[in-house]
Amino acid sequence: MTDGRELEDLIDRHLHGELDERDQERLAEWLDTDPAARKLFIQHVHWDTQLAEAVREGQASNPDGIKILSGTESPDDSRTRKTLSSGGTQLLGTLLALSLIVIAGLATVLIQERSTVLENLPGRPHVDPSIARITGLSGPMIWTGDRGELVRDIRVGTELAGGTIEGLSPDSWF
Repeated sequence: MTDGRELEDLIDRHLHGELDERDQERLAEWLDTDPAARKLFIQHVHWDTQLAEAVREGQASNPDGIKILSGTESPDDSRTRKTLSSGGTQLLGTLLALSLIVIAGLATVLIQERSTVLENLPGRPHVDPSIARITGLSGPMIWTGDRGELVRDIRVGTELAGGTIEGLSPDSWF
């Protein structure tokens, strides 16, 4: 693929909701094929969630935490460090669960997109189960399948799936 900076950029843009469809597909493919990319993705989600929670908690109860995050106060202040690290185990579990949900969601989207692409490949015939076989006929016929397929060359032995068959002359029968 490309370098790690591009992957980090895709992850950051994903976390901020700025990816277009093409970049979403690239990120999903990367995460699907590269274990190191998945690990980096989980780390970014972890840090992003931790920072967001620290900012939320800091705005409500710990203005010193905001100062540490903005770089205006040293993290050596034990009271601030204790506040930021409290609940770390619970936070880690929550982040892991969120990361797994995001990965599962991306994998699901990727699998659905790939199966849709495979179903619609040119030259790959769609196989409908046949529900009828022509055992006798007289006169010209036309069959229109459920998916809009037209068959004009109907003969004895032709198998047909769901659709409509019509006689093209008054004395046609099948």
